[in-house]
Amino acid sequence: MAERVFDAVLGAQRVGAAYLSRFLIRRFKKGSPFENISFLSTQQTYQDLFTRNLIFAYLNLGIALAFGSSRYLHIGCMILWFLIQFGSQIYRWIRVFGVYFSATLENHDIPILTHETFEFDGIENYKHKLKLDQTGFRCLLLKSAKNETDVVRCKLFSISITTPPVYDALSYHWGPRSALGQEQYILCGVEKILVSDNCMSALLHLRQRHSDRLLWIDAICIDQSNNEEKDQQVQVMGQIYQNAASVIVWLGSSTSESRLAFKYLAAILQLSRFPKFIRRWCTERLYEKIRSRKHGHTIVQLSHRSWFSRVWTVQEVALAKQGCCSIVCGKDIADFDHLNGNLWIAASELNIREEYPLNDMLYHQSKNLFRFELRSAVLFNKPRNRPVAELMRKLAVFGATDPKDKVFGLYGILEKLGFEMPKPRYESSLDEIYWKSITAIIQHEPSLAFLSLASGVDSRIPNAPSWIPDFRKMNSFMSLDGSVKATKDSPPIFTIQNRDYELHVSGFIIETITDFSKRRVWEPEFGAIEVHDDRYFGLYDPEQCLPTIHALQEWTTFCITVGSRVSQKYGSTYETIMATVTQGNLSLLAASGRAYSDFFSVLCCTQPPWESMAEEAAVFFENARDDPQLRARFFDDPRWSSFVEDPYWLTMCAMKADDDIARVLHLVWAVARGNTVFETETGWFGLASHTLREGDVVALMSGMSLPAVLRPVLGTGERKFMFVGTAYVHGMMQGELWDESNTESLILI
Repeated sequence: MAERVFDAVLGAQRVGAAYLSRFLIRRFKKGSPFENISFLSTQQTYQDLFTRNLIFAYLNLGIALAFGSSRYLHIGCMILWFLIQFGSQIYRWIRVFGVYFSATLENHDIPILTHETFEFDGIENYKHKLKLDQTGFRCLLLKSAKNETDVVRCKLFSISITTPPVYDALSYHWGPRSALGQEQYILCGVEKILVSDNCMSALLHLRQRHSDRLLWIDAICIDQSNNEEKDQQVQVMGQIYQNAASVIVWLGSSTSESRLAFKYLAAILQLSRFPKFIRRWCTERLYEKIRSRKHGHTIVQLSHRSWFSRVWTVQEVALAKQGCCSIVCGKDIADFDHLNGNLWIAASELNIREEYPLNDMLYHQSKNLFRFELRSAVLFNKPRNRPVAELMRKLAVFGATDPKDKVFGLYGILEKLGFEMPKPRYESSLDEIYWKSITAIIQHEPSLAFLSLASGVDSRIPNAPSWIPDFRKMNSFMSLDGSVKATKDSPPIFTIQNRDYELHVSGFIIETITDFSKRRVWEPEFGAIEVHDDRYFGLYDPEQCLPTIHALQEWTTFCITVGSRVSQKYGSTYETIMATVTQGNLSLLAASGRAYSDFFSVLCCTQPPWESMAEEAAVFFENARDDPQLRARFFDDPRWSSFVEDPYWLTMCAMKADDDIARVLHLVWAVARGNTVFETETGWFGLASHTLREGDVVALMSGMSLPAVLRPVLGTGERKFMFVGTAYVHGMMQGELWDESNTESLILI
């Protein structure tokens, strides 16, 4: 019996070895013009999880069969435990030594250069000499080094995308070049290349001791001064990430907080393998432990790493092979799909339950959902839950140094999903790039969802029509995905007149705007990166808090006045105000109804519409003065003596001191940025772009879930309008006023 089992094990191993050999031969097949085989053989950190898991599967099968009897069961368990604990390291050692003794190393006779002794002064800057063809791209051969202090040396090679070697692609945020005032350089042959601090830290981490490594790093491998080459590389960038043996997401150097966050996320990942009822109970206990130790900020800070906010990173991970995308922070490493999902869930859970939400509630969840949807569509060819034009709206929450990259950064994904995009041209104007891109998308997949990011009447894009989206508008917030249907389930009906840059839609005018508030809440500059709200945000800078309090107080008075005049239209004025200033997004908050009434009590303390409000607000003002942290920072500090008696500053302070009220304040402030409240001729009131004015009209357009504010263009003889922006109008967000038989042609210019 034992002999039969042994023969079965050997047979299984032979079959497994045969399939594994065929797999590796196909994977490592030489198809590039390289003469040195070391390019193909030195990728020992190539993390093909399928290969590794296959090897472990055969080892575990052999152990289970060989030691299956009770007599040797304890030995089998010990070996199995050993392999589980140290198998990955053993696997890496075998490949390292195999490569070390077989690969041809070119740098064995080059003297060691260290950063302490080597001077880059006098060395010429590197100029890309290799001209690329339509299917070509460069790869960087990162030279090995035994010491971390050695100068980073590399060599660039031209490669064909049709027959690529085994290489790893780096996904990272370039970041500032010199945070410490000292420029960072690497050597490429006998010339130097200037890199950022974050890029240098990634290179030092990826560099190996005994063998070279082939990498693709966009900022180094692409000639950034050559627009023609950048145009060509954008077209093949999707294939570069698809063909990469692995995509390495570099978050930056590790800290004590990031290491702790990785440990918690690893624990959450392990719990995900448990049965549902056990997983739920254990996960809740783990979150309680994190909150009791006040470690929630470690996970939140990890989600704030700059990599998560860049537009290019969306494509880079979406196109990576399944199981071949890892996320690295210093020496911590994890599978991207597992960590990204757990990071999003954990950050959301800890933000909502531990402290009032930061911008994560509005931005980071949207970012991660965007990544999940696109990665699922690319990897598994799953149907998308929402139109691509609507997904393109989410580009607004991602940053890019060049605003043209807001579109070019997704070319690889869009082409993978079947869209025929115009060829990228960096020399084209911004309005031409946005125009051609959005028209190509909506002609392939009709949708009007992109209008929520329309450049509007005060367009910052020269020569662009008012309805073309401006993907730089990071400060506006109009989520409402699936939560409203102002035109019910009507299909999008529109045509594009390319010659006149006109958008012809089907809809009708509801009413004219007769009044609106002139005040605005504070907001960052146009196109600025997202602002992370916290307990003290706005208190240190009165220029941030005072305009917000003034505006919200005036809006409340405005809505109360209108609501009391047309109460039969809305019913409860209080609920109508809250729904309007949050655009119906109250479900985003884990707050009770009491928090909303407390919010208005504190907000209206200087001019309370009801006497009871002043008494209720006094309690929160007293709590703010008694708060130890606020007292130490502000009330007991003589530098703040002129502010602590200001009623508007105190109003903001009282809101920040109470977590529930702070949640409401954050949501209202985030939604209100760039908007103001308005009233129509028969008493409809809502929230829309602050660029509106008297005489603008509220309209409904077929296929668009939100109402729109349009500005009539007089003297044209046609029903032409400029697009002001989308709007939230309480009482018509679920199709109450939609009448398809009443539609007419409206022309947006």
